Amino acid sequence: MSDLSFQLNADDGHAIAVYHWPTINPRGVVHVLHGMAEYGARYARLADALNNAGWVLVAHDHRGHGRSVGKNELRGHFADADGWQKVLGDVSVVQDWIGQQHPGLPRVLMGHSMGSFIALAWALAHSASLDGLLLSSTDMKPLWLYRLFRWVLKMAHWRHGGQGISPLIRALSFDAFAKKIKQRQTEYDWLSRDADEVALYIDDPLCGHDCTVQLWSDMIAALAGIRANGTATLDAQLPVYMIAGDNDPMSDFGAGVRRLEKMLRAGGTENLRVEMYAGGRHELLNDTERDAVTSRLVDWLEQISRR
Repeated sequence: MSDLSFQLNADDGHAIAVYHWPTINPRGVVHVLHGMAEYGARYARLADALNNAGWVLVAHDHRGHGRSVGKNELRGHFADADGWQKVLGDVSVVQDWIGQQHPGLPRVLMGHSMGSFIALAWALAHSASLDGLLLSSTDMKPLWLYRLFRWVLKMAHWRHGGQGISPLIRALSFDAFAKKIKQRQTEYDWLSRDADEVALYIDDPLCGHDCTVQLWSDMIAALAGIRANGTATLDAQLPVYMIAGDNDPMSDFGAGVRRLEKMLRAGGTENLRVEMYAGGRHELLNDTERDAVTSRLVDWLEQISRR
């Protein structure tokens, strides 16, 4: 059962909503960073599986998402300025809390989609404090594409403002992903082949919302910075696990996952495991093969707990 009775305060006073699924005699802690236009409580099913395997799961809602939207804050918006750094700072706040609540236990940082970008960025600066990094449905585009997208975002900022919503950005992202799924029944079939899971997402008022021009600018600038380095250097011995579906349009059907894999290997990552699921779409944990995905995830965690 998730404990939602507390919030953590960021340095700037922002209240971070935290979900905590503890278990008896835990073997380690997995900290989940959710994706764009969703929130941490959607990982309750994963939490049950991990609890049964002896792992604690902690998740928090990013700024502008889920229950981390304060009275004077805007849904789908990190911040007017320094949004990406503030989001990374929030990860540090939750990581510090985990260290206080579960001292001495192995810690794995897991990120899905946008959360995988946040997890990677945080791990690039703090990998020595982690015992594992799990990137779900991640991506890495060519640098020229990030530069082009940044130009589009500058135009969108001029037209709509940082707090505005750009129909063009929506068309180039979520709408474009939707169109790449043949015989789709909804605009969110790119997330999963399970119609019930897609319906749950559509019916959830905390899912599927648009994000602001500034949030997109924050994220794309951060990714462009990582991509420009050519490599992604973590602690060489840090176990890294990447999972993705080969029918996920967000990652160019897995091509973006392979780009990031190449960058990590070039950066010296020695313990890297990549699993591509045939036919899998964007939310593997909510897709038809979710039991197999979860089972293999638990197997990977088992290896970490034995290190």
